[in-house]
Amino acid sequence: MERTSAILAGLVGMGILVRPAASQDSTPPPDRPFHTDSAASACLDRAIQSRVAAAKRTFPQAGQRFAKGLPLGHHFSVTARLRDRLGHFEQVFVTADSIKRDSVFGRIGSEVAFVDGFRRGQPYVVPLRDVMDWTIVRPDGTEEGNFVGKYLDSLQSRLQGGGIPKPC
Repeated sequence: MERTSAILAGLVGMGILVRPAASQDSTPPPDRPFHTDSAASACLDRAIQSRVAAAKRTFPQAGQRFAKGLPLGHHFSVTARLRDRLGHFEQVFVTADSIKRDSVFGRIGSEVAFVDGFRRGQPYVVPLRDVMDWTIVRPDGTEEGNFVGKYLDSLQSRLQGGGIPKPC
C-alpha cells in the first residue's frame, strides 16, 4: 500500500531550559510543502540522515542559547514529524516555548495539510529523541540551523529549475 507523506521545508538530556513565551512568537521559516510517494519518501529519509545527524549534534548548544535568551526578534523552533492514526506523517516546525529535561514544549508553527488531528498553533511536545532539526530565524529572515530544511529547499529549487539529480 502506498503511503502519502509530506516532507516540509528540522540528544543530550539538558536539565531544565525555559525561555519566556512572551518573547517568542510563531515565526518559523516559511514552509514549502510537497507530496511524495512511499518510495520517494524512503529515498529522502536516507538522503537527509547526515543533516539530521548534524542538527542533533548541534542542538544542545542551540537549546542552551535559547534558554539564555535570544536577541529580540530571533525565533527558535525545532522540526519534528507529526503522525496520524493512519500512519501518514508530515514534517512541521514547532515554535519552542521551553525545553525541559527531555522534551521541547511549544506550538505547531506550520500549517498542517496532510495529517489529521493537528493544527497550526496547537500546543505540542517533542521528545528530544524526535527532534530532526532546529532553526533560529533572525529579524532579517536569515536562518541558523535548518540543516534538513535548507537541503530540501535546494532539491525543490533544482526541480523547479528543470532538473534534479536523484538524492538516492
